[in-house]
Amino acid sequence: MGFEKELDKELRKLLNGCMDRTRELLRKIEQANFHCAGELRVQRAAIKIANDSFPEVTEKLYWLLEEAEEQLTDTIVKSKYWIEMLAKLKTELRKTKMR
Repeated sequence: MGFEKELDKELRKLLNGCMDRTRELLRKIEQANFHCAGELRVQRAAIKIANDSFPEVTEKLYWLLEEAEEQLTDTIVKSKYWIEMLAKLKTELRKTKMR
C-alpha cells in the first residue's frame, strides 16, 4: 500500500508539472500572437510612409515581408502538428480516466 501511495504522489507531481508547463506554453502563445499583431500594425504604417517617400525601401521591405510570410506559414504547419499531438494526449488521458 505504501508503494502505491508513493507512486500516486509522484504521478500527481508529474501531472501538475505537465499542467504548469501547458499553462506556460499557452501564455507564451498568447504573448507571441499579441506581439505579432502589434508588429504588423507597425509594418502597415511603415509601408504607407515608405510607398510615398522611399520606393527603393518599399521593394526591400516587400521581400522581407515575403520571408516573414514563409516563416509564419512554416510556424503554422508546425503548430498544426503540435495541436494534433495535444489532441492525441487528451484522447489518451480520457481513455486512462475511463478505465
